[in-house]
Amino acid sequence: MITIEQAIQKIEEVVSVTQKVRIPLMQATGKILAEPVSAPIDLPPFRQSAMDGYALCFNPDFDHYLIVGELAAGDATTFSLEPGQCVRIFTGAKVPDLANMVIMQEDIRTENGFLILENHVKEGSHIRNQGEQIKKDASVYQPGRILSPACVGFLCSLGITEVSVYRKPKITIIATGSELVKPGNPLPQGKIYESNSFMLQSAVEYYKLAEANIIWVKDDLNEISKTIQDAINQSDFILLSGGISAGDYDFVSQALEMNNVKCIFHKVKQKPGKPLYFGVHDSGKYIFGLPGNPAAAMTSFLIYVIPALRKFSGEGFTGLQKIQIPLENAYAKNDDKGYFLKASIKNQKAKILQGQNSDMMFSFSESDALMYIPEDVHQMEADDLVELYLI
Repeated sequence: MITIEQAIQKIEEVVSVTQKVRIPLMQATGKILAEPVSAPIDLPPFRQSAMDGYALCFNPDFDHYLIVGELAAGDATTFSLEPGQCVRIFTGAKVPDLANMVIMQEDIRTENGFLILENHVKEGSHIRNQGEQIKKDASVYQPGRILSPACVGFLCSLGITEVSVYRKPKITIIATGSELVKPGNPLPQGKIYESNSFMLQSAVEYYKLAEANIIWVKDDLNEISKTIQDAINQSDFILLSGGISAGDYDFVSQALEMNNVKCIFHKVKQKPGKPLYFGVHDSGKYIFGLPGNPAAAMTSFLIYVIPALRKFSGEGFTGLQKIQIPLENAYAKNDDKGYFLKASIKNQKAKILQGQNSDMMFSFSESDALMYIPEDVHQMEADDLVELYLI
């Protein structure tokens, strides 16, 4: 049995970043950039009018300017303005080379083909200079950047149509247990509704990690082994729910050995989630054996699986956000395991919730965070600082 810290370290060491793929930009939202992007052009690519008005060669000796033409956005027409001349211009249009300002139409009046200044004007106003946002060949984004809708929009404005990103993992969730019944079906005596697979699938989607498919399998060694083999062939990560303990019908460990999965660790000095398993197939596929009790399975997913999936996706080995705040009430534990306790945050203090058993999910649904109490801490007093994983 290893410590929580050792388990996290081993997962970080073993999991590798996936390969890069080049995809159309419009499919890249939410993906992690895999290669640096540089600007292929200046942006704006030319001096651009920031509003509707008039572009003129301003000279303090002039208050009347001859209107010699008009420029709309997208016009290729060019004007060589002379002192005392101006053109009508619209937002986004190219500003003539010799024009040194764009003046708002509210600040002028026109009379007999002339523009007449009526308010104080400032040289250089309302012109977007070439390369004002970014210069050609300048760095735009570095690898590891999550491509937001704004990023996609900016890259489109540079004329970029494809980017290199890290592929999202393919995930298979395998729920084991002959006692399990899918929700929506009658519940026979001695059976329970299966929830872990749906919970884990929801968690994968909630944290925007990827998409996952679910397979259900009974407590049969050969069936579990065949299901694991198929999942290894089709997926990057396999999340097994249940069957990883030491009971007579817990066949997962044996089935993993039959499929040549190397065990990195099995059992962690923690509560809940002691039976946690992590292994790797020689093809580079990763296997997490999560406890069957739902709160233990969810805790293990949040602490261990999330950073593994994020590292694989190029995001770095980053887990849930952690904070430290005072504890509301004293708490004592009587063993040397590390504890993850369901907690809520109220009035800037951490409150330990009722219902900490590893099968209790209602209290989990009411929690804001998991409170971590290290192995060597046995007594905590009110107002002691505690570490929380925000969920």
